Order: sequence, then structure tokens, then C-alpha cells
Amino acid sequence: MTQQLWAFIWTFIVSIIGPSVKKVMIAMGMGFVTYQGFDAGLDLIKGHVYAAIGTAPAQVVQMLGFLEVDKAINVIFSAIAFRAVLSGFKNGDKINSIWRTPGSGGGTFPA
Repeated sequence: MTQQLWAFIWTFIVSIIGPSVKKVMIAMGMGFVTYQGFDAGLDLIKGHVYAAIGTAPAQVVQMLGFLEVDKAINVIFSAIAFRAVLSGFKNGDKINSIWRTPGSGGGTFPA
């Protein structure tokens, strides 16, 4: 009796864990690929911005360095990356909002 019970429990666990692990691995892989592509694109844009600043006259570059514009640019790009993560790079799927515009129906409140 206990051997059959353990066989049932083991079969149940394997049938749940197998597909779950597969889905998690696919989601992690898609998230990793998406993040790496986004990060490479952001680095490319940041490189163009720094190259454009580097072509300015020496006095302008010194003034931008004094004003710490390079740190401000890093903060802006970090905020862009953070917003991208919040807006839908979770689990490799787009996050659907539950917000509906007022008057579009779908509410359950009585008039």
C-alpha cells in the first residue's frame, strides 16, 4: 500500500515539476535574451551620445565635466532601463493592465 502511495506521489510531483521547470527555463531564457538586446542597444546609444560630446571643443567638454553631465546621462539611461524592466520584461510576457477608460463598461457597480 505505501509503495503504491509513494509511486502515486512521485508521479504527481514529476508531472507538476516537469512542465513548470520547462516554462520557467523558457521564460528566463527569453528574458535574458531580451535584456541583453536591450542592454546592447542602450550601450550603443550611450556611446553615440558620449562620442557627440567628445567632438565638442575642449572648453565645452571641460565645462560639461565640471557640471557632471556624464553622471546625469548615466542616471537618465539607468532610469530608462529601470522603466523598461518595470513595464514588461517580467517572465518574457507583456503585462496586461486591468485599467479601463471611464465609461467603457465592464464595471459591476449599480448606477
